[in-house]
Amino acid sequence: MDNRQIRKIKEGNISKWYITNNIFENENDILLYLIDRENKKIVFYPIESYNARTKKHKLSIQINGFTKLPPEFHEKGYIKLGGSYYLIKTALEKNIKSIIIDRNIPKDFTFKNSILSINYDYFRSIIQELKIISLEQDRQRREVGNKIKNIVNSDKYPFIQTSKGIKIKRIIENIDDTIIKEFTPEQISTIENFYHNLIDNKYINPDKKTQILHKNLSAIESKVIKFLLKSLKELISKNATELEMGNFLKQNLFIIDSRYHTALPEINVILGGTRRMDFGLIDFNSNLDIFEIKRPNTPLLAPTTDHGNYYFHSDLIKALTQTEKYLYNAESRQSTLEKDISRHYNLQNTISIIRPSAFLIVGNSQQLDSPNKKEDFSVLRKSYKNTQIILYDELYNRLELLESRL
Repeated sequence: MDNRQIRKIKEGNISKWYITNNIFENENDILLYLIDRENKKIVFYPIESYNARTKKHKLSIQINGFTKLPPEFHEKGYIKLGGSYYLIKTALEKNIKSIIIDRNIPKDFTFKNSILSINYDYFRSIIQELKIISLEQDRQRREVGNKIKNIVNSDKYPFIQTSKGIKIKRIIENIDDTIIKEFTPEQISTIENFYHNLIDNKYINPDKKTQILHKNLSAIESKVIKFLLKSLKELISKNATELEMGNFLKQNLFIIDSRYHTALPEINVILGGTRRMDFGLIDFNSNLDIFEIKRPNTPLLAPTTDHGNYYFHSDLIKALTQTEKYLYNAESRQSTLEKDISRHYNLQNTISIIRPSAFLIVGNSQQLDSPNKKEDFSVLRKSYKNTQIILYDELYNRLELLESRL
């Protein structure tokens, strides 16, 4: 037991706290704290750093922004929950002369010229972790003690299992966002399974369960949409290749249209197999449509006009002609393709190729930088009945609209 006494002396706005000396011979009381209330500054002089020969401390800890001791510090001169052992012992071993603890320190900690600066909130979180560890160790000791008592005298000390309340408290106390990145795939799977069981078994009332599921679904959808918006914006900005865009859209078919559930890559729709479209799309009625991708910076309109009218750029005309050929060959080989595709992709239901539609994802509306260009492009794109031209920023706008509805 620590029998040392604290003597407090007040000199105006400054208080000095001394601890009675029972360690060093021929010594008076030793200064522990200097508290400057006016400047909201506390200086802590750890007893472990005191040098009896020089009568000075090797280490001082300055705590800024406080008029009284923070809860992590004990008035008898130590950091609670073993903090002194870890911080002060390490500082002395590393020959650190001064430690500054302040909420305004921008980083968690910095070290320069024998001075260690620590953000107070970061310091507090460390002490909180020590508290959790200490509580857990106390619980474990009690559990082991109960088991030993049960062995010695089961009648007098019946075995006590850890209560459900304690187990729940342990889970809640140990939730820590800072360890998320350290989880392995197996550990993440365990957490996911636990959450699924929580939803399945916690709520018996169907209405309550539906309410919780909708709430979580909305939160998940919101995160997914935000992530997809960021990814699509990056792909558009760097003028991603057809392959990169294709992989992104195949994984997120709902951006194109919610009725599609399956993407079939590079379906051969040209006799002889010399050409392949990017992929086919199957809807919930097993109908096949065609999907073609060009890069975001593909030019839409020619730089000149004909009789005052803008017309499609040759690159876009080539892409449209190619897509129309895909449609023609798909229809002309309908019966053969339906069976071949179903067999090749091992589809449960035979697909249907009856007047398929095509999507051409290409360019962006920033190229349409005048009212005439916008009007002429609108007229030109409507002239293609079987191929729908979609601009990349239109896809982006669809996602933004979805996000606004969540």
